[in-house]
Amino acid sequence: MARTVEDLVVWQLSRELMNDVFDLCDELPTNSRNFGLQDQIKRAVVSIMTNISEVASRSSLKEYGRFLDYANGSSAEVRTQLIVF
Repeated sequence: MARTVEDLVVWQLSRELMNDVFDLCDELPTNSRNFGLQDQIKRAVVSIMTNISEVASRSSLKEYGRFLDYANGSSAEVRTQLIVF
């Protein structure tokens, strides 16, 4: 069992995804169309990591499932936004 959130493989993977998305956004030209989308995708990818962190601190299965559901929703948002790019 993981001792800290940083020990969770899913959290580690979400951190890698966050770094990759931030790097991708930094490579794209910044214009008024891309700026809003870049901001939104960055917030969504950070939300994945944040909600996984919340899971690690929850004791009830109901709360655990709720925050995993939030993380899953944010990952769907990121996938969709990457298609838009």
